[in-house]
Amino acid sequence: MTEEELLSAFAEEVNSAIRERDEKLKDDELALDYFYGRAPAVAADEQLCKELADIGMSTAVSLDVQSAVYAVLAEMMPAFTGQSPVEFQPMDETDEPQAMVETRAVNHTAQSSGIYMSLQQAVMDAMLRRAGIAKVWWEERASVAYESLDGIPEQMLPQVLSPSGPDETVEVIQQPDEEGKGGRLRRTRTRGKPRIDYVPRNEFLISDEMDEPEPNEARLVGHQKTVSRSELIELGMDREQVEALTEFVEADSTGSAHISTEEVMAVEGYYKIDWDGDGIAETLRIITAGGMEGTDELLHWEPWGEQPFVLGVGYLGIGSWDGISLFDRLRDIQELKTSLLRDAVNTTKRNMRQRIGAVEGDANPDDLFDSMVGGVIRMKTPQGLVPVPETQLPPTVFSLLQYLDEVRKDQGGGAIDQTASAQALGQGGDWSLERLMAATEQLNAMVAKSLVETLVKPIYRKLHALLRAYRTSPMAVPGSAGWDRTMPTQWTPREALTVSMGMSVGERSMRMNALGQVLQHHGMDQQTGMTGVMSDQASTYRARVDMLRLAGLQQPELYYVDPNSPQAQQAQQAAQQAAQQQQQMMQQKEQQTMQFQYSLMTDIEKVKAEAKLQAQQMADQTKAQLQQMELQAKRMESMLQQAEKMFGHRKDLAIAQGEWDQKEAQRDIDTLQAEADRKLKAGEALTRGEIEMLKARRQGAQR
Repeated sequence: MTEEELLSAFAEEVNSAIRERDEKLKDDELALDYFYGRAPAVAADEQLCKELADIGMSTAVSLDVQSAVYAVLAEMMPAFTGQSPVEFQPMDETDEPQAMVETRAVNHTAQSSGIYMSLQQAVMDAMLRRAGIAKVWWEERASVAYESLDGIPEQMLPQVLSPSGPDETVEVIQQPDEEGKGGRLRRTRTRGKPRIDYVPRNEFLISDEMDEPEPNEARLVGHQKTVSRSELIELGMDREQVEALTEFVEADSTGSAHISTEEVMAVEGYYKIDWDGDGIAETLRIITAGGMEGTDELLHWEPWGEQPFVLGVGYLGIGSWDGISLFDRLRDIQELKTSLLRDAVNTTKRNMRQRIGAVEGDANPDDLFDSMVGGVIRMKTPQGLVPVPETQLPPTVFSLLQYLDEVRKDQGGGAIDQTASAQALGQGGDWSLERLMAATEQLNAMVAKSLVETLVKPIYRKLHALLRAYRTSPMAVPGSAGWDRTMPTQWTPREALTVSMGMSVGERSMRMNALGQVLQHHGMDQQTGMTGVMSDQASTYRARVDMLRLAGLQQPELYYVDPNSPQAQQAQQAAQQAAQQQQQMMQQKEQQTMQFQYSLMTDIEKVKAEAKLQAQQMADQTKAQLQQMELQAKRMESMLQQAEKMFGHRKDLAIAQGEWDQKEAQRDIDTLQAEADRKLKAGEALTRGEIEMLKARRQGAQR
């Protein structure tokens, strides 16, 4: 197939899709009018509406469509963003850690790729215009920056001029002068990144044979919008071909002042056609631009895999790829409530400005038309003024308004008028209130489930596929055990995803209550020894993480450690080793205690034996000493007896000796006396010695 043939077939398919789109969007502007409160108008003519407003007629509009859209949106968006609404399921028990890492990696990529705003706008489109479209793709775009070379040393120029990577080119567009000034370089970077973007209904194209919201099955899906020539060149289109395209100028626009920013109509389509002649239609990515439809020139085409668009439908239709909108369901309600509201306002205004009947000729008309407060009205007779009875609203009007509010709640879902109930339930409302909310939220739960299946899950699948195909460097994603590194090119395709949280306030509350009971049961299992039989660490971890996720906490995995993570395994091993060491220490302590007790008992016995032996020895010694003392006493007694005997003999001898000595001394004295007498008689003198001797003898004789 030649490029001319390919462009012709593609242009015909695009024109058919445009007609199909315009047919479906006939009520698009009317839906926006009802959403913004511009409809239903008082009259079809805008000038007539203004005139009615000028004379005091109410132009109030009941904003039922807008209230319903925002109520449903406010209830659903927390479930879609802020945390991972879906999880990739593991293929077996060994794949659980990898599946969790990939879930966190894809969710991290989604949050940084603009998923919140894209989902919010797509959901609003689904609620208001039957279907919301998002596009998930890998964008490669060139950016240009100019840098000055002034003041850069010559030896540093090679480093400055070298590209930082294969996606960058550096070109010197002006050489420095002799003084090293005036130099300038151009640095062009081509960077690729995943993107999630909302596609308005009036820009989306899909072939007319589709009867279900599955764009992968469509013959053609595409995006038609006006872009600048610069943007096309940034995306890699040929500059000469882009500059030759016909500019797209709307009727109320003056166009751009420069060719680089001129707008052209462009179409990016994913078209199934047999271009290689094998009889099987292949998917081609085709980019055309120029003309009113954007199909004048073929800028680029290439074989492609999966198309990037997803279609979110909240209220599924029958035999149609788009569904039913809240505008379709609430249009009649808003019209009826608007009519009743205007009647009520007009009646209130008439009653507040009471009308008075005047009898012609009896009342001064000038005074009647004077609106001065407290002014006098001149009358000829008391019957000149007659009050006109007030118009009373029948009670059925208010009953009808209440009935219409109930119908609005049934048509629009349980999120409408449920703020107070949701707050009461969040503060611990009773079970009857929870059951009531659960019943009224069934419609919202169905809508949320439809949006998850048609919008959210496909976005995550496509992001997973994009990372596998284009992310060639490792990714660092936060986890419960720190940062995990994963290589997306080594991932295997995953199709199984599950919704990880409740969609409505009541459903999330019920799931949180259920998880609270699960954690209580796990605590009972730990107390009763059923851990490992009825529950384990992994199930407790999942329950805790899911409870934080339902509470709206972002990245709840960061607040707990995954039992299957290396950190947890190391901690468990360390705990087991510590427990073993503690057990060994206890055993050693018990052994030491037993040994000490045994040794203590042995020492006591030894002490007892030694004490007994010492006592015996002391007793023997005491007995021997007593015997010896008795023997000594006997000996002493014998010696005393002998001494007494000897003393008696000595006494007798001493007496006898004394007597003898006395006798001898007496004889000596007598002799000396006699000699002395003789000398005295003879007249002889006595010597001094004789005198002393005589005295001594006399004294001894006396003793």
